[in-house]
Amino acid sequence: MSLAHERLGVVRLLCFAGLGLVGLRAMALSVAPQAATLDLAAIQRWDSVEMQSRRGAIVDRSGHRLATSVVTPHVVADPRRIAPGLAPGLARELQGLLEVPAPILLEKLTASNRYQRLALHVHPAVAEAVVALPTDGLGIEHAQARHYPDERLAAHVLGFVDGAGIGRLGIEATMESYLQGGRVKVERRRDRHGDGVGDPMPPDDAFTGMTVHLTLDRAVQRVAEGALAGAVERDAPESASTVVIDVKTGDVLAMASWPDFDPNRLEEDAGPRRNRAVEAAVEPGSVLKPFTLATALDAGTVGLDTVLHLERGAWRYGGAVIHDHHRFSKLSAAQVVVQSSNIGASKLAISVGPKRFVERLKAFGFGELSGIDLPAERSGVIRDAATIRPIELATTSYGQGMTATTLQLAMATATLGNEGVRMRPRLISRIEDVHGIPEWTSRPEPVGRVVTAKTAKAVVQTMVEVTAPGGPAPRGRVSGIEVAGKTGTAQKPAAGGYGDQHVASFIALAPADEPTLAVAVIVDAPSKGRISGASVAAPVASEILAGALRHVGPATPETLQLTRDPEVEGHRPPIETDGRTVPDLLDYPLRDAIVALQDAELLYTVRGSGRVVRQIPPPGTPLDAGAAITLVLQ
Repeated sequence: MSLAHERLGVVRLLCFAGLGLVGLRAMALSVAPQAATLDLAAIQRWDSVEMQSRRGAIVDRSGHRLATSVVTPHVVADPRRIAPGLAPGLARELQGLLEVPAPILLEKLTASNRYQRLALHVHPAVAEAVVALPTDGLGIEHAQARHYPDERLAAHVLGFVDGAGIGRLGIEATMESYLQGGRVKVERRRDRHGDGVGDPMPPDDAFTGMTVHLTLDRAVQRVAEGALAGAVERDAPESASTVVIDVKTGDVLAMASWPDFDPNRLEEDAGPRRNRAVEAAVEPGSVLKPFTLATALDAGTVGLDTVLHLERGAWRYGGAVIHDHHRFSKLSAAQVVVQSSNIGASKLAISVGPKRFVERLKAFGFGELSGIDLPAERSGVIRDAATIRPIELATTSYGQGMTATTLQLAMATATLGNEGVRMRPRLISRIEDVHGIPEWTSRPEPVGRVVTAKTAKAVVQTMVEVTAPGGPAPRGRVSGIEVAGKTGTAQKPAAGGYGDQHVASFIALAPADEPTLAVAVIVDAPSKGRISGASVAAPVASEILAGALRHVGPATPETLQLTRDPEVEGHRPPIETDGRTVPDLLDYPLRDAIVALQDAELLYTVRGSGRVVRQIPPPGTPLDAGAAITLVLQ
């Protein structure tokens, strides 16, 4: 055998040996790979992305969603995968789909950075059209968007979520730690170039934020906002606010402010976002007189029939002159409230003395923070009993020289309706995790007794005469139901004293014999001629009570005949399905939801019974082939 053949044999032998070693190594990697090898392969095939889990929902007392998070598509591009010559034409084509100017799109499509966001939160149909374009340089990624289904409804209570996903104002801010889901690292496949492929898998439901249950009643809130809108149209004020309270529990059933805003479409002007019901403290005027009377009755310095001399409408006291609108010679203590005598109220406060009078007003909740779960609450101002001057004590008795919020007036009114026991305002009833297990609950909480039940009932019955036929505020009545009310018309402070603008206010309890609801209305600076609480604020309270009592109060023929709002009654418009996204089934009965899903040939599973309170995936989520929709009913 020649030397050449020997060398060739050695080479062949080495090749077979090498192939054998490679085969053995391949078998070892396939059958029993080492941990280090698996880690290295995973690093090359997968990368991790930190994602924010879905934010929790905010619902009303019936479970209707007032704020929710939906998954919406972003359109993104990888400029390196787009030929430079094709970019101008692609930009023009995308301009029509995304409604973004072509020059801006062209700049992004030719950028050096491999990741460019072309449009955020586009409609699923638009995303589908983008994906269908003949280029592999475009893609879709899914992200969360905060959605407020009822738009402006209760916007000041809810607040909003900023671009970084952080709650701002309202419940979104105060309950941020509960609503904000966990941040988790999720895996995404990488291609041979090391680039991410497709959307990362979203975090598991276990990391979803919690659901915050409010005491708000969506139906009552709608009634309150509608009544307030009517006052704005009639009297063109600078601002207005109202609060509706469940007398027995202290639950906030409605809280509305104007100007309002749509948290789905935030404007640059932040002024309308201010929740004036808790953030604005104004001089309330004569609506304070029932609390002055209650203080004097409880102190025993007067009785309802005690006659007070009213100096025929002008009384010099403490270095100033106190005036009444009518020249009364004398009135009983009860009629001081009904006829709204400033002089009479002053004498009631003086009979009690500054220390006891100021202490009792604070016991009603004036001059102190209520502790409601909303940011930027104002405490209002009451002068200190030790330093208050005689004239200041007198003016405070009729709501001048002190300030209060709409919430404070509503809670103080509810205290009279609750037989003298003050409740803490409750806006959140419970917070639940994704499985419906309560993380935190609250119960109605009495703060303490302010006046005796006898005193409270006497004052409430006195207030009935205010709205009775022939009384000073008949427009505060509700047909078929006795309403206990009180008007207020206060001059607004101006430089050097008081100006020409006024604050019109009204407080009310209904039904007067067994109060269920307390309402406070403040209309700031009406500008169409009418300024009094009786003509501006009382009709608002009447409309609110008439509508709200039909939902949460005793049913009477009169309340049942009121105009019915289909949305308030719970009737929803027909369910719309497009076959591409998850339809909105929230608040629908199970029967209606199933019919819609079957018509759209969508798979589904059901948990519970009643109405749909939750659906997985949420409304608006793009549908994957074969995906099933889970309905949670209650």
